[in-house]
Amino acid sequence: MRTANPVPDTNRETVSRLVDLDVVPESIGRELERAVGFGNVLAHQYGTRIDDEIVHRQLGDLGLFVSFVDEVYEYLQDSDAF
Repeated sequence: MRTANPVPDTNRETVSRLVDLDVVPESIGRELERAVGFGNVLAHQYGTRIDDEIVHRQLGDLGLFVSFVDEVYEYLQDSDAF
């Protein structure tokens, strides 16, 4: 089945699409895009050394992800998707 909105190719494109569709606010989208970029650094081990303190600082506050889940849940509830 073909859709008018194909699945994005990257996580960054997915976040951008969610912002465009008003699923998540732009402020959360910007933070998520940074998190996606940081995840790429970790996953692909760019550079020669990963600083554990930087990783801990980036992952220490998971509130962004809780906010993201809350926003998506609220969007789905409002859209009668359940």
